Amino acid sequence: MATRDNVGVDAYSRFADVPEDQLQQVGSNADAAKIVALMEADLRAHPNAWENTDLATFLGALARCIDAQPQLYGNLGQSYPAIPSWKQFAEALVAATGYE
Repeated sequence: MATRDNVGVDAYSRFADVPEDQLQQVGSNADAAKIVALMEADLRAHPNAWENTDLATFLGALARCIDAQPQLYGNLGQSYPAIPSWKQFAEALVAATGYE
C-alpha cells in the first residue's frame, strides 16, 4: 500500500494521523481495533482536519476505498489477496478519512 503522507497537505484535508509502521503491522482484529482507536483520538484532537469528518461522507469514501484497493495494489505492482486481511481493512479505514 502506498505511504500516506500528510506533509504539505492542507490542515483541513488530511488522512488520520496513524503511524505507517503500525498500519503495516496489522495482522488481527485487535491490531485493527488499535488503528481505529488511533483514528478516534486523531479525530477528537483535530475535529475538522479530515476530509471526511461526518459519517455519511466517511462511509461513502470507505466504500470507494474498498472498491479501489485491488487496482491500487496492482498499480503498486502488488497482488491483492483473494481474501483481504485485517491489514487491508485498516488501510481502507485510514484512507477513507482523507479520500475525496
